[in-house]
Amino acid sequence: MIMDILLIPLVLLAVIVLIAILKVLLTAKKVTVQHSYDAAGALLSPAELSFFKVLELVVKDNAHIFIKVRVADLLKPSKGMTRSNWQKAFNSISSKHIDFVICEKTNLKPLCAIELNDKSHQRKSRRLRDEFITKAFASANVPLEFITARRSYSAEQIRDQLEPYLGAVLKLKRPVPNENSASLVSTTSTSAATPNPLV
Repeated sequence: MIMDILLIPLVLLAVIVLIAILKVLLTAKKVTVQHSYDAAGALLSPAELSFFKVLELVVKDNAHIFIKVRVADLLKPSKGMTRSNWQKAFNSISSKHIDFVICEKTNLKPLCAIELNDKSHQRKSRRLRDEFITKAFASANVPLEFITARRSYSAEQIRDQLEPYLGAVLKLKRPVPNENSASLVSTTSTSAATPNPLV
């Protein structure tokens, strides 16, 4: 008799657990995709891809180049803020990204962030965004360089512009220019020249 009374709560608990498991399984089966999607295509625009190839020439195998990096992966709100201010600071960077980030090969520490400025950066909203990004990176002591999008780039000029941040990396295998080396990379092709709408 006493054993039967003790078993009742255990049986009830088992039934409740079973009902909860069945509910979770039934709910999981009802999950459906509510929206349809299309592939976005190439990660970089033609202008960005052209510049990426120049960066590859500049850093060689001495560093890693990452594209479209979230600002929130490079910066974080300073310690000591109230929870509310921390959240506001985080929200200000959470949806923004940087075009290119060059990192040390051994530990992936960011050496320099790069924004490629096309015509869209002339809009007021973009100028305000760039001003905010500049101040945010400066406050965190993370180098940020703005480079104007062009139809062609001189690898030597880009190397010189980035040398303050990448000096040690660039000196590992700094190429010696010769007549056969292509130091100028163009976004246009002689066989199928297409205008670059971003420049």
